[in-house]
Amino acid sequence: MEKNKQAPAGQGGMRARSFARRFALLGLYEWIVNPLSSPEAVALVVPSLINQEDTESGDLTPEEFDACDQELFRSLLKDAISDREGLEKIISRHISRPLKQVSTVEHAILLLGTAELAHHPETAYMVVINEMVELAKQFGSAEGGYKFVNGVLDKVAREIRPDETARGRDGRRPES
Repeated sequence: MEKNKQAPAGQGGMRARSFARRFALLGLYEWIVNPLSSPEAVALVVPSLINQEDTESGDLTPEEFDACDQELFRSLLKDAISDREGLEKIISRHISRPLKQVSTVEHAILLLGTAELAHHPETAYMVVINEMVELAKQFGSAEGGYKFVNGVLDKVAREIRPDETARGRDGRRPES
């Protein structure tokens, strides 16, 4: 049985969760481009994609993969892939063009962010949005794709988590 390699709580834990999102994005991107049979199959492919020049992985390293929150990584992949149809319906309500016209990277980021908003209420919606915006800045289009991601996920969060987002908009700090 594989040992769960999570960093301790605090900064290391937050970094491990950020790495998990980056690797989940890489897996979702690969899955959208080249659909595999299951989230488990995607999770197995991700380590082989690290540092390949023909992928969107950027400068991700095997050490970062080892340091990522493996449980969150696998959960995000499973949630996004297993619930793709429902998540894409939610996303589609908040964009003005068909989802197939959105860049593959931004599509994967929106799918990942919507999955985390829907399936991981323990993570504050603002954290999810901020993490996805950072991913869009790093991997998305240079033409302001991060603004698109921010706007769509803000609307998605209001739909999925209306109570939490109302507290956040009122100026009170959202609960974690």
